[in-house]
Amino acid sequence: MEKALSVSVTMPDPSRVASSREQVWLPLLDRIVELMEGCRSVLLFVGSRRLCERLCLRLNDHVGYEMSRTHHGSMSRERRLEVERLLKAGELRCIVATSSLELGIDVGHVDLVIQIDSPISAASGIQRIGRAGHAVGETSRGVILSRQKGNLPEIAVLSRQIAARDIEEIRVPRQAMDVLSQQIVAMAAMNDWSLAELYGLIVRSDSYFDLPRERLEELLQVLSGFYPFARPLLEWDREDGTVRRKGGASAMAAIVGAGTIPQSGGYPVHHLDSRVHLGELDEEFIQESRVGDVFQLGTSSWIIRDIRKDRVYVSEAANRFSEVPFWRNESGSRSYELGARIGAFLREMTDRLASGHSVTEDNTRSVEEEIMSFLAERYGMDADSADLLIGTIRSQSQASELPTDRRIVIETYKDLTNQTHVIVLNHFGRRVNRAWQLAIERQFEQLLPYRMYGNAKDDGIEFVLPEWDASWLRTISQVTPSNVESLLTEAIAGSPFLAVAFRRIAETALLLSRSFTRTPLWQQRLRSEELLRDAMPYAERFPYLREAMKVCLYEYLDCDRLKRVLENIRDGEIEVVVRETGHPSPFASKFLADYVNMRIYEETASTKRSSFN
Repeated sequence: MEKALSVSVTMPDPSRVASSREQVWLPLLDRIVELMEGCRSVLLFVGSRRLCERLCLRLNDHVGYEMSRTHHGSMSRERRLEVERLLKAGELRCIVATSSLELGIDVGHVDLVIQIDSPISAASGIQRIGRAGHAVGETSRGVILSRQKGNLPEIAVLSRQIAARDIEEIRVPRQAMDVLSQQIVAMAAMNDWSLAELYGLIVRSDSYFDLPRERLEELLQVLSGFYPFARPLLEWDREDGTVRRKGGASAMAAIVGAGTIPQSGGYPVHHLDSRVHLGELDEEFIQESRVGDVFQLGTSSWIIRDIRKDRVYVSEAANRFSEVPFWRNESGSRSYELGARIGAFLREMTDRLASGHSVTEDNTRSVEEEIMSFLAERYGMDADSADLLIGTIRSQSQASELPTDRRIVIETYKDLTNQTHVIVLNHFGRRVNRAWQLAIERQFEQLLPYRMYGNAKDDGIEFVLPEWDASWLRTISQVTPSNVESLLTEAIAGSPFLAVAFRRIAETALLLSRSFTRTPLWQQRLRSEELLRDAMPYAERFPYLREAMKVCLYEYLDCDRLKRVLENIRDGEIEVVVRETGHPSPFASKFLADYVNMRIYEETASTKRSSFN
């Protein structure tokens, strides 16, 4: 029998006005404490390690005792197990966690799961909320707490999917050359193989059933040292077709390089006296830190005593005013399928609200009350979140147009510095929008003598130009289903996308040597760039370069879904509406913070360069 899932959506009290920086947290903390009332044990999930540390610190300060502890991937395994033990034993009331606590963790009975902001996918939401209510016949109770009203459409759709157990489609990777290389090196380290036997075994796998034999031979050429810039990891006798180990290199590479998780370049953190491993810090954070700095990790304050090339030594610090570290890691992207559902949800909401426009004010209010009841019943939204969602939809419709699954809205406006902002509003997810952004920028390169600012998010794309002509909108429409892949291929070549993809593939394929000690990230990048540069002349035959292009086009970006969007625009299934506004609409204002941050960082960097010169 399936366990029942109860999901509700709420927000902090929107009427409270913060008079200081710290008071911004109070509505969120009050709502969390209110939700936890009557619960003995609670899991609180957040989207990043930094937010995990910040929220746990403020939550404990808010209630006046250590009610919660953190649990994330940059804490050592021993400290994570200790946190789990404390919750299970009833000595801790709450754990603030990232996805590190999502799967297969025994923390005893959990009364409630609180998810801060969107879980990004229904599968993740089900897995997290399913941690609660493990007693026989008990319901798993979960609350999705949104910090911003702009996230409410996505959270509403996901809450309904979670309650209905409607998870996303599972896609099996096909013909991943890096994983295949790793397996072949390990196989050769154990036994000798004939090429026929090796190929026969590989094509029995579901992921490689249609692998051409020529691709296997191209892969073996690289692994056997055919290219002088790639170290040989096995021997391939082309006369008798035998693949065998190459001394101890095959076994060592297979053992040290096992797995597909790329090296992070992070700094291990150890206790100065006991040498106990405490966790890991981001390389960039350590570069900006000095001996004597105090930071927070795992709800404890630590003072840096020594920074070495492969680790950091710390000791306990009594100072509660510690800095919260940052970890460089891009957040997940909304799927195209979820974006289509969000667009359909907003279209339905628009139709329901439109039924009250031409009647009296009392009737309009009754329509809104009916919609709020509908949102509570079908999407689990409380009165505050439903009212804010309705208000946001009305504000967007009045300021511009509402983007849906059948409508893309292009807004243009000038800011105070006379820069023109062009925003393509849609809900297709960052992977689709980033692909569209790169293709559009490639088209604009033929028109403009400079590179314009571009930013892709789950809810659209923003371009900022110092000059603008309305006729330039035609350039956006010149990206079509027939030329988008070639435009993206040109844009990706030589871009950071290709460099990152190639480095991760080369690392998994064992082309880059791995070790048990920390390798600085800059050193990994340098080795990868050198290998990529040497492989470029053989691009047509070098399998890992082709694999990197495939990963860029169909994993980092979503070229297939973008083609579908462009086809729907061409066929009239999606309309494109252009609006010139005096200021950004509510949906377009999401892009302002990113642009302002970019300008601040650019000006700061320019000031530093001027001072240095």
